[in-house]
Amino acid sequence: MQYTLSHIQKGIKMNKEEISDSEKLIRRLYEFTTYQEEGIDSQIKKLLALGCERFNLDIGILSKVTDNNYQIEQVYCPVKLA
Repeated sequence: MQYTLSHIQKGIKMNKEEISDSEKLIRRLYEFTTYQEEGIDSQIKKLLALGCERFNLDIGILSKVTDNNYQIEQVYCPVKLA
């Protein structure tokens, strides 16, 4: 398969945009986890919100599974689901 200079330039631009998005995500994660004055519950909700935003999800859940027991620890849901 042959690539033109235009194809290569578009690929490079897309990779730079992906890297920029990843860097922004990493910075936000760092900010959430290092700023501890709000408490762990606030940090978890922010992380769930970030995950929902990143993966385009309507709801984020932090849960714990022990044997056959499924326990929901935290939920992030910005809109009322009907």
